[in-house]
Amino acid sequence: MRFFEVYDTEISHADGRPGKVTRIAAVAGTNEGGQPTAFICDEVHEWGDVGSSKARVRTVVGKSTRKRRVRYEIPGPDGEIRVVYRGSGRILSLSTAGFDIKNSLFGQMIIHARKAERRPDVAPRLLYDHFEAPEGLDYDKPADRRTAVIAASRAAGVLWDIQARVDEWNTPGMPKHEWMRYYGNSWVAQAADSWLADHPGAWDACQGTWQLTGDEPAVLAVDMALKRDTVAVVEVRALADGRYAAVARVWEPNDARIDHREVFAWIGARAEELGDAFQGLVYDPRYFELPARDLEDEGLLVIEMPQSPERMIPAVGLAYEAIVNGTLVHDGGDTFTAQVNAAAKRPSERGFTLSKGKSRRHIDAAVALCMGLWTLAELAGQMDASASDSIW
Repeated sequence: MRFFEVYDTEISHADGRPGKVTRIAAVAGTNEGGQPTAFICDEVHEWGDVGSSKARVRTVVGKSTRKRRVRYEIPGPDGEIRVVYRGSGRILSLSTAGFDIKNSLFGQMIIHARKAERRPDVAPRLLYDHFEAPEGLDYDKPADRRTAVIAASRAAGVLWDIQARVDEWNTPGMPKHEWMRYYGNSWVAQAADSWLADHPGAWDACQGTWQLTGDEPAVLAVDMALKRDTVAVVEVRALADGRYAAVARVWEPNDARIDHREVFAWIGARAEELGDAFQGLVYDPRYFELPARDLEDEGLLVIEMPQSPERMIPAVGLAYEAIVNGTLVHDGGDTFTAQVNAAAKRPSERGFTLSKGKSRRHIDAAVALCMGLWTLAELAGQMDASASDSIW
């Protein structure tokens, strides 16, 4: 080219002048020590959660841009030299909306930017330019979808046809949550591989309140971890109106480890609080067999439920139907919601189980929910199998 030499990972001036554009590796440790003039980040919604390896790249390189201080000597018409110092480098972040605005790196950036819009003193050097569909739209209505695509991009009707995008809502190749994200630039709770991706908003619609009329039966279900993962205990309760109520208690790893004694103590205390309503503690023996024996020695009823495909496929199916059909109600806890939405499908010939998706976010509360819901339904005689076969 006449002005630049362009290669796979680098662009430089053709005449040899200083300065170049370099593509960097998405590994934080390899980008220490530089002093870039500009740092351009694309599709930041794919950079994971705050603290993840890709998210740390932005932290490391962004920190390096603030080290740079350039001194210019500008000659004047009278021969005098005027010295000008330029401050730190610039960071440009580009992206469509992503998933999980509360936990992702880009989501936290957006929350910060929205705050700065209201209070410029929060980040006086930040320029936030955005286009997105307004809240409160009913995407099943073509008129509302048209409003969304026009609001989300200045290219509407210029580079692409508005009606064509409106009509894509019901096409098989465009999942609804992806339509909202790509064409409405709207944040969605579920990632592309989420088990609830075909029903965006179903989990949020289950949030609500409930009243207890007596000792409605309850189980505690635990999904255990040894280190670097969360531990979740989900309490599932059968309500008099036919619904199931669920709340979660999640322990985050501290220095890559969980204080298991705290988990065991909490389970024992909660079981005692439930009194006659307590129907048992559901657990996977892989990581919880010895603690289950100890808790049983203390008087707790424990129910073994291995997380094998034979057991988990029907359990996941029951939880899926309860969420989609609105027969489950939950308290809207942020961590509970994030873990349920993060769970991805792992298909098999007979159905699907749950696994961590591409984002590698924690899903322990989602797994525990499935275990608890299935066991409570078994104990009520609503399933073919009997949970009593697995009770010690």
